[in-house]
Amino acid sequence: MRGPATHTYPPPDHVLACHHRSLSLARRVGAAVDELLRMVATKELRIAELGEESAEWLRQFLKRYASAGVDVADAGLVYLAERNGADAIFTLDRRDFSIYRLSNGKSLRLLPD
Repeated sequence: MRGPATHTYPPPDHVLACHHRSLSLARRVGAAVDELLRMVATKELRIAELGEESAEWLRQFLKRYASAGVDVADAGLVYLAERNGADAIFTLDRRDFSIYRLSNGKSLRLLPD
C-alpha cells in the first residue's frame, strides 16, 4: 500500500517571477500566432494537408524512429517536406529533426540556421 501523496510547492517569489515570465512569453507567442493566422488569411502562408495517401508512409516512419520517440506531428512535417520536394524545414526541435531522414537517406536542412 502506498502512503499519502506528498506535494511540494516552490516559494511564492519564484511562482511570481515565473508568472511574469509566462505572461511575457504568452504575449510574444500570442503576437506570433496572430501574425501566422494573418499570413494564412492573406494567402501568404498555406496550410498543407496530409491526406489519406500519407497513412502508410507515416506508419513506416513512426516504426523506423520509434526508439527516438518520434511523434505524429514530426512525422507529418517530414512527410510534407518529402512530398513537396523541400530540402529544408523550419523547426526549433533541432535534436529530433537532426536524426530524421527522407526516404532517399538525405537529412533536411534545419532553419533557422
